Amino acid sequence: MRYLEFHEYLKKDSIMYSYLTKKFNKHNERIFAGEEVKVSKEHIAVVKKGVLVKESAEQRKFFTRSFFQETIIVPTTHTIILRALEESEIAFIKADEVFEKLEKEELLSNLFLQVAEKLEADLERQEMLAVEFPENKIIETLYFISISYSSKSLKLKLPSWLQIKILARFANCSVSTTSSVIHNLHEKGIVNIMTSPWQLNVEALEFKLA
Repeated sequence: MRYLEFHEYLKKDSIMYSYLTKKFNKHNERIFAGEEVKVSKEHIAVVKKGVLVKESAEQRKFFTRSFFQETIIVPTTHTIILRALEESEIAFIKADEVFEKLEKEELLSNLFLQVAEKLEADLERQEMLAVEFPENKIIETLYFISISYSSKSLKLKLPSWLQIKILARFANCSVSTTSSVIHNLHEKGIVNIMTSPWQLNVEALEFKLA
């Protein structure tokens, strides 16, 4: 999924996000960087601000899912534990109220489709990370984080919290491999890691992705 396609997806995602935040009573919760928050199947959560990740069950080594601003979280069979990468804000809405109202207004299938698309994208990303070479994984991950973090802005940017250890967890690589690859990409002019936050060379990045 390239940037313009992703931009269209985000616009569609924002429609349901706006509907949920405007039409329902909600409980807002602030989560500071490094803190955890639980989302049970009794609630639907919308990320109003920030970035939250789901860590792998195995030693919490990698991030298996991520939720950026204006995304919707719908647990199905169990509670999801998320960790904030920056100060974040989540709105919790009672799931039964959402399902009842959306069903009456014939919008419930729209919510389920959106959740399914998000899950499918996450699974495709995990499959890619399992088979690609480290450099490709790092490049695709930089691209993924930049378009996700930039939200509806047409200007790609990277977050200030993105450093080698965090990038390694997103890309399913070791820290040593990530460090070697990112310094190589810096030498190639694809990403400048001497600034804070890091800066992408969009033209070089698009060339590598083509």
